[in-house]
Amino acid sequence: MSAENISVPVFATLHPNLLIGVHRALSLLAARSQTTGGYFEFGLYQGFSFWFANNLAKEMGLKLEFHGFDSFEGLPPSEVDLHRNWQPGNYACSLEQVCSSLKQWGMPSPYTLHKLWYSAPFFAEIERRQPLPAPMIAVIDSDLYESATEVLQMRHPRLCVGTLLLFDDFNAFAGDPNHGERRALREFENIHPSFRKSSLFSFGPYGEAFEVTAL
Repeated sequence: MSAENISVPVFATLHPNLLIGVHRALSLLAARSQTTGGYFEFGLYQGFSFWFANNLAKEMGLKLEFHGFDSFEGLPPSEVDLHRNWQPGNYACSLEQVCSSLKQWGMPSPYTLHKLWYSAPFFAEIERRQPLPAPMIAVIDSDLYESATEVLQMRHPRLCVGTLLLFDDFNAFAGDPNHGERRALREFENIHPSFRKSSLFSFGPYGEAFEVTAL
């Protein structure tokens, strides 16, 4: 088949690694009979992994409350993570596009999408409008150090022992501790010395999953 005859789906994941991580995390909840709580995804792009997780959770009998958080305007500027793949505006996909794709592909209800740049005032406004459940799974696919820092700091009061944290780009920048999600988590642990985690599994070359063991 010639290249021009190959059809690339519009609604698809950039790579399957996060899907593997999500599957393992949901399977762990099912094995523990942890059927309720929140599934939070920070950084949606087209919403494919969010859709995948919701469908899979329903198949496993999990009654999780699904919340997706994104600017829907692409990446913000970063002063720390300078990389050709992470330029401001990259991975933009409008809220309308994401909603349309989720509807077209039969996203099970209920679920909520939150449009925001990650910051304390925006998270506070979300909590004021709609108190969020304790997250059983929090997928942090925000790529950048600054974004991951805001997510961890603002979600800290909602974390609980047993929360599964999935960092999609934890080992980016060749695992440099001064960049990205890895730096954000290290600084978060310094600010919150009572926080403890255990390593669960890796997914793909960059993804790492942890479980909160103490707060």
